[in-house]
Amino acid sequence: MSSLEFQMREIGRKISSSESAIRRVEGLLCAGLIFFAILAIYPPEVNSQTRSRSSGWQWQNPFPQGNDLLGIHFSDSGDTGYAVGADGAVIRTRDGGGVWERMISGTDNTLSAVYVRDEKSAVAVGARGTVIVTIDRGLTWRPAQVETGDHLNSVRFSKDHKNTGVLVGTYGSVFLTYDGGASWLPAPVPSRNHMIKGDIGDDGNLVVISKEGEVFVRRRDSNEWRLSSPCPDSSLSSVRILDAGVVLVAGSNGCVARSEDHTATWRRLDLYAPADFVSMDFADSSRGSLIDSNGTVWITANGGLNWIPIPIKTGPRLLDHHFREGYIGWAVGENGLILRSNDGGMSWLRQSGGARDDVNALLFLTPRFGFSAGIRGRVWFTNDGGKNWYQVFTDTTEDLNSISFRDGEVGVAVGNNGTIMRTTTGGISWRRIPGSRDIDFSGVFMIPDGAGIAVGSSGAILKSRDGGLTWAEVESPTKAWLEDVKFISKRVGMIVGGQGTLLRTEDSGDTWTPIALRLRENLYSISFGDSSFGIAVGSSGTIVTTNNGGVTWTEQEVGFRGNLFSVSAFGGKSAIAVGEQGAVLVTADGGKSWELQPNITANRLCCVSYLGGRNLWVAGRGGMILKRTENLTTITTATPRRAPPLLKEAAKKLRKREPEPSVQEEGFPPASSD
Repeated sequence: MSSLEFQMREIGRKISSSESAIRRVEGLLCAGLIFFAILAIYPPEVNSQTRSRSSGWQWQNPFPQGNDLLGIHFSDSGDTGYAVGADGAVIRTRDGGGVWERMISGTDNTLSAVYVRDEKSAVAVGARGTVIVTIDRGLTWRPAQVETGDHLNSVRFSKDHKNTGVLVGTYGSVFLTYDGGASWLPAPVPSRNHMIKGDIGDDGNLVVISKEGEVFVRRRDSNEWRLSSPCPDSSLSSVRILDAGVVLVAGSNGCVARSEDHTATWRRLDLYAPADFVSMDFADSSRGSLIDSNGTVWITANGGLNWIPIPIKTGPRLLDHHFREGYIGWAVGENGLILRSNDGGMSWLRQSGGARDDVNALLFLTPRFGFSAGIRGRVWFTNDGGKNWYQVFTDTTEDLNSISFRDGEVGVAVGNNGTIMRTTTGGISWRRIPGSRDIDFSGVFMIPDGAGIAVGSSGAILKSRDGGLTWAEVESPTKAWLEDVKFISKRVGMIVGGQGTLLRTEDSGDTWTPIALRLRENLYSISFGDSSFGIAVGSSGTIVTTNNGGVTWTEQEVGFRGNLFSVSAFGGKSAIAVGEQGAVLVTADGGKSWELQPNITANRLCCVSYLGGRNLWVAGRGGMILKRTENLTTITTATPRRAPPLLKEAAKKLRKREPEPSVQEEGFPPASSD
C-alpha cells in the first residue's frame, strides 16, 4: 500500500464512496455559515478552445493565466488589446478588457512587447530574435523576416504612419520596418549596450534608449545617430516622442528628463522621489503616466512638466501600461496581473482573477475536493476539482508549507515560526495549536489512527498522539533542516532534509535512525508508490529511490539539473516530480529513466497532487495552479551518464518558498553574428 493510499484510506471511505462531506460543505456555503472569503475578484471568462489546446494543461488559478505579462497595447478604438509575456504568453480582448482569452502564439520564447496596429493586425517581439505578426485578429501568428538572434525588448509604430515602425534589442540592435512589420531592416546604433525602448515620431525621427542611460536620436533625413545622456547616474526604461522636438525619458533613481529640441538639450525634472520608473506612456501630447517599482502611478496633464503620484495597492509588480486617447488605460505585471483605469490613472480595477500568493502545499483528497496552502497564512479549498477556489479563514499570517489530513474531517497545516493549524471541519475552519516559535515547520503527515509527525528547521521532529491537538518534540539524530515526512504504514515512515538527510522509523515516529547515503544535495520531498518503492527529490535534479521500504537508497541519474521540490509516487514504479522552470518529470520504471512533460509555464512548481488519469494538479509561484486536461503525453529526454549542468548549483540551503528571479532578470544571449 502506498503512502498516499495509506493516508487516504479513511478519507476515501468518508468522502469518495459517499459525497456526504462535500454536500455538507456545499450546504454550509449556501447557508453562509462558513467564515471564509471567496477570492475577491470573479475570474474573467476564458475561451475554452484556446485553453484546451495548450499542451494538455489548463490554468485554474490565476485567470486567464499566470505567466508574467511584460507588455500591453490597444487599438485606437480601445476595444482590441493584447498583452504578452513569459513562455510565449499572448492574451487578447475584444471588448476593452472585459473578457480576456489566451491565444496560441506559436512560440515558447518570452515576449517582451506588443503593438496593435489596428483591429486585425498586431506585432509582438521577444527573446532570441522573436518577431511574430498577426493579421487575423490574433487567431494565427507568423514569424516576421528579421535577421537576428538577440533579445528584442520593444516595438513601436508611427501613430499616423502605421506601416513604419522600430524595434530594439540587446547589443545595440535597432531594426526598422516599412511594411507593417512583415520584414525588418537593421539600423544599429554605435553602441554594444542593450537597447531597451525606442519610439518613432510622425515626422520620421527616431529615439532609442539603452539600459546604460544612453539616448540616441536619428533624424529622418540622416543615417547618423546623435548621443546624449540626460541621467548619467541612471538606467533608462522608457522613452516617448510627444510633439515635434519634444521627447521624454524615464528610468531608475527618479530619473525623468524632458527635451524640447530633439534631445540637443535636456531638463531633468525633480519628482522628489528616488523611485525606479519601469513604464511610461502618453495618451496625447499633454496627458501621460509613469509607473514605478513601488506600485505608484504618476500622472501629468501638461506634457510631463509636473507629476502627481497615485499609490496603487497591488502585490505583484506592475511591468507595463498603456493609455489610449481619453482617460482609459490598462496595466499588466507579474503573475498575469491585469488592471484597468477609467479615470486617467486615479483609480484602478483588476481585470484578471484569482489569488497570487505563492502556493507551497497542494493536496487533493478526491478528484473534486482539495486544498492548497501558501504564504501569508493562506489556505484555499475547492469542491469542484479546482474550477473555483475559496479562501479559508486561518487566523495566521505566517507562511504555511505543508498540509495533511487524517481523515475527511481532521487535518493539520504547518508553517513558519512554530505555526501549527488544525481543522476538525474538513478544512472549512482552522485554529492555531501552540507550537515552538523557534521552529519553521516544512512538512507534516497525519496517520489515520490519530498520530502525526511534523518536521522542520534544526532537525526538529514533533509528534502528536491525539490527532494534532498536542505536540511534543521527539529526539532527532540530526541538526539538518528537515523538509518532508511520509509513512508507509502506521509504524514505518521516512523523513528527508538538507544535505542528503534520510531518517527512518519503525515505531510510529518515536525513534528515528539515519540512513547512510553519500549525498550532499538537499532533499525536499518524498513519496511512496507502495510498501517497497519510494522516491525522494531535491536540489540540482537529485533523485534517489528505494525498493525495500526505505532501508537502502540508490541515486538515479537524470538529465535535468534544476531543483525539484515535490514528488508523487503511484502505481508501484511510477512517479511525477516537479520543480524549477515549470519542469514536470515522469518515470514509469522506478526512476531509471525520466520523461519531460510539456508545460505552459516556466514558473517554479512547488507541489504536485495526483489521483490518476487526468486528475493531476501542480502549483507554485504566484498562486499558480494547473490541472491536467489530457492523459500524460511525454517527450523522451536524453539521460546522459553525466549530464552537463543546465542551471547554477543550488545553495546549501535553498528554501522552496523563497521568490525566484523575475523573467526580466534572465541572462542575455551571446551577441548576434549578423
